[in-house]
Amino acid sequence: MATSVPAASTRRPRLRYNSPLPRWKLPVPRAKSPVAPLPTQTSRAEVAFAERFVAEAPDLDVSGKDGDVLREVLVHMIEEYARHNGHVDLLRERIDGRVGQ
Repeated sequence: MATSVPAASTRRPRLRYNSPLPRWKLPVPRAKSPVAPLPTQTSRAEVAFAERFVAEAPDLDVSGKDGDVLREVLVHMIEEYARHNGHVDLLRERIDGRVGQ
């Protein structure tokens, strides 16, 4: 006697919430003095420095003090962004049930 197996394309039902998702209260550090900048200010300054550094580099084979090559650093950053975007996509799939394109 054969048993029926659901097709692989069978979709899970979408999750429905009766109430809105809870608002998470995360502590946001506040600057107590001009010496301690907010994390967003520090982050923006780091991004501006990196953009200037790459724009002013004569080519991507520039090496730093530790021997790191600019090309390898940029490829590593692209890989890290892709990995973290993939993690966020997995979370989104679990929330709304949409998979793939």
